[in-house]
Amino acid sequence: MRDSGCAGVFMLNVIDHGVIRELQLDHPPANALRAPLLSALRHAIDSAPREGAQALVISGVPGYFSVGLDVPYQLEQDQQAANLVFHEIFATMRAVGTSRLPIVAAVEGHAVGGGAMIALFCDYRIMAAGAYKMGLPEVHVGLPIPPVIYNVVGRLIGPRLAERLCVEGRLVDTEEAGRIGLVDEVAPTEEVKGKALSWCQRILELPARAMRLTRAASRVEIATLLASFGWEELDELAAGWSGEETQTALRKVVERIK
Repeated sequence: MRDSGCAGVFMLNVIDHGVIRELQLDHPPANALRAPLLSALRHAIDSAPREGAQALVISGVPGYFSVGLDVPYQLEQDQQAANLVFHEIFATMRAVGTSRLPIVAAVEGHAVGGGAMIALFCDYRIMAAGAYKMGLPEVHVGLPIPPVIYNVVGRLIGPRLAERLCVEGRLVDTEEAGRIGLVDEVAPTEEVKGKALSWCQRILELPARAMRLTRAASRVEIATLLASFGWEELDELAAGWSGEETQTALRKVVERIK
């Protein structure tokens, strides 16, 4: 195991299981996302093929895959920092969505906002059974869901249900996430990571060229959606973060969790 952390904080663990590489988010207590963690994850995804990995598992810790952006921290930062974190989260989603390697999300707990986004761009999602939530509540704090995100959700669960979840910013529990197809499997927490590794092993046992070309064809829509989303749109999202409506809503969220 090696650390790809930053600023003295142990944030990303890189664990090799033979040719399957696990990238574990490890930013206590809830794996809230900051720009350095996103950057570390993105670089780890990009470098994995060159370093001999053939499949990836993105994991969190029991109880939390990721609760999304680190709102209390981000509220204390300036506009430049907002621009940076929005650029990093979308660059990370692009890395996940266009990776040459099959990627499974081992969701051992809550996956909300940016955490859910990372999982949704993976090839496969396995979520822990229990009182955990998954979803995109951004509209509740005045942030729109970009078309690229909405369409990826729609690809998984259908456009009408995606509309309801995204417009209402509704979180679903593990059981519903499995039933509607937001995740592919539900398993006891202690089995999630093992099942993720088993999924990778099954994929890697297939004839490599046929698997690779079929996978690329099946994910071309994701690559097209990601290519259509530009930096100007990201800057608009970041500017919205600093708007009065969003800032007021975010500060109310922080007050509730204190």
